[in-house]
Amino acid sequence: RLAEEARLAGADAVVGVRIERGAYEWARGLIEFIAVGTAVKCERFEIGDDKPVLSNLSGRDFAKLYASGYWPVGIVAGTTVIYAMTGWNQQMSAGWMFSPNQELPDFTRGVQAARAAAMQRVHAQAAQLGPPAGVVGMRFELETREVERRTGGDTEVTDMMVIVHALGTAIVELENHSAPPPVTLALPLNEETQ
Repeated sequence: RLAEEARLAGADAVVGVRIERGAYEWARGLIEFIAVGTAVKCERFEIGDDKPVLSNLSGRDFAKLYASGYWPVGIVAGTTVIYAMTGWNQQMSAGWMFSPNQELPDFTRGVQAARAAAMQRVHAQAAQLGPPAGVVGMRFELETREVERRTGGDTEVTDMMVIVHALGTAIVELENHSAPPPVTLALPLNEETQ
């Protein structure tokens, strides 16, 4: 819907796209997603495609990307949920020789696996959008939740659920890229400059 609104406005791209999600207590099991960005039009962008692209890059970074001979082809995202169980070694070290600064290796592996799986999904989506030159502007959101689990007898251990959201912009290299445009002044459009 965001891309369609940008097309109706005659935009070349939507920059600064961010995706917000929320849930409501009165609507259990439902998640709301809101996509927000700034539609831009510029005569410097002569790609020949009337379909606006979505990018989570700022307007300044978008212009730098174009000046360097690359063009965004869309937003790519991946979400992964990993359940990291507490293994025997971690149970023993946490139970008997607990130190507040020690690493919990089972949880570390869970976070690394979740991040790698989310990135794998991001790269798979980028490959579907065209021959990718890469993914830029990556943003990660990490959430962990402790889960109490009962083992044999009355023993309780704490496992961890790891949720990783990854969002970026897939890019391709422009074939007919000319010399970089002249240096121009770009000001960030945030609350501090308004």
